Amino acid sequence: MFVWDLQGTWISKAYLDRLKASRSPHAAARHTPALVIKVDKQDKSYPILITNFQNAVLNFLLEVEPGGHLSNGDRCGRRRRQLE
Repeated sequence: MFVWDLQGTWISKAYLDRLKASRSPHAAARHTPALVIKVDKQDKSYPILITNFQNAVLNFLLEVEPGGHLSNGDRCGRRRRQLE
């Protein structure tokens, strides 16, 4: 699995179910801890925000391309002959 496959906003199912039932974020968070993860691409990095709405952590995953470019359409930048 690659980071570009995970782009988007991810919300824990337990919290989301409780939120849908109560329609109150505070009430839902009292019963089930909220966990939200946001992965997005910005230039050559992927900021990853993780929060429970009380605290937040921001990480960055950097995109590194060997040789400075992609070769033969392979996202890892390796030639197919090298992988065999």
